[in-house]
Amino acid sequence: MPATITATASHRFARHLSRYRPVLRDRVAVQEAAWRERLATLSEKASGATNSARTTRT
Repeated sequence: MPATITATASHRFARHLSRYRPVLRDRVAVQEAAWRERLATLSEKASGATNSARTTRT
């Protein structure tokens, strides 16, 4: 088994530790908020592309 830890595994471990360490909890919250913002932006771009394609075809 490789010694490296995947980003997802390290994120889960950080969330686990965040229950016990306030500074880490705050950092995890910032990272999760940034992740949600990126996901929302991506979703909006995809939705906008879909909507513009529909209006162009009609």
